[in-house]
Amino acid sequence: MGFIRRLKLRSLLGGAFGFSLLLAAIVYTAWKGTILQVVLKDSHPIGKSLPEDIWFTPEGALIMLEHQDMMIVVKKWQPGNFESPPSEISLSFAKQVGVAPRHSLRVDYVNPLVKWVPYAISIDAKKAAWWWRGSLHIQDIFASTTGGSARSDSINLGNLEPVESLSFSGASRISILYSSGTLETWNLDTRNKERAGTAFDGHWRTWTRGPIMALSCFDNKTGDVAIVQFPSAGKLNIQIVSDFLNGSALAVSPKGQIAVGTIDGLVVRYGSTTSVPLESSRAINSLAFYDERQVIVAGDFPGIYIVDVIAPSAPVRLTPSPGVRLIALTKDHLAYSSTGSTVIATLSQDRVSTPATGTLWKWVLGIISILGFILAVVRDQKSLV
Repeated sequence: MGFIRRLKLRSLLGGAFGFSLLLAAIVYTAWKGTILQVVLKDSHPIGKSLPEDIWFTPEGALIMLEHQDMMIVVKKWQPGNFESPPSEISLSFAKQVGVAPRHSLRVDYVNPLVKWVPYAISIDAKKAAWWWRGSLHIQDIFASTTGGSARSDSINLGNLEPVESLSFSGASRISILYSSGTLETWNLDTRNKERAGTAFDGHWRTWTRGPIMALSCFDNKTGDVAIVQFPSAGKLNIQIVSDFLNGSALAVSPKGQIAVGTIDGLVVRYGSTTSVPLESSRAINSLAFYDERQVIVAGDFPGIYIVDVIAPSAPVRLTPSPGVRLIALTKDHLAYSSTGSTVIATLSQDRVSTPATGTLWKWVLGIISILGFILAVVRDQKSLV
């Protein structure tokens, strides 16, 4: 106490100011040294097979699609109740005609001389549609599990050309992509074709269900992606972008942003001059927009990553799970499938520390404050001698 009394007022004020800087550095570190980051929690398996597809309905139910022999099994977990067994229904239309079913999304081009039954399930999992020998068939699903009666209908398309894929583009609209590259849209309420077909060159794959239809033709000379939107009945807007020759997966955000995963582990956003490399140079199998700037990515490599495609930085690994083929997500859940297992986990945004920024500022301000106090004390001691 006597030592402190001998110090001049300016030294005491300098010391107080220095320690205030140190306290400010600590507070600054607690805020500036952390960021909001998407994290994965509470993962648990919900299936042991490798499904054809998984997705979430707009209401948050999880849908899983499996092939068992020639039967199509649709499983449905109610929103927020993923621990309970799912409701389940089997569709037998492929078995009835004696050929294999073929799910329409993300499949590679198949020789049109090979017989199959292409089919699609609506985004809300309330309807199934399939093509066979020039006719489009529509069937209600899960009606029997909710006490309703299942309805079915058939529409003669007037065209025997093989169909490559089907996609529900709305509650009462279905898009049909023929093997020749012709795209038609049909209104299921009026049973009429909404407009004449639009022709695409090459072999195209369909990636989405819902009001924004995304197609890719990565193996042509220009590596094309097509985004088809339906502003009103009988009208469609088509945007074609190129330069994705090594593409392997495609995703579109609700606002129409395009992200492409490549065969060598890059994530490319259309309109950006830079791509984001993952830790592995293996192929990306699946990607989906978490929001308008972040994309969740999985593929033939260990881990699922989240990538910022607006301000590219190092990808963050959410889980080490290897060889993931399918992912589906909502704002608060992620489902993913790899060989022999389908897993669901909770997604959340937590504040996590960034070691470099916060620690650097804390040490710099701390050292300055302590040195300032020591120099003031030394100066005062010299003046007292």
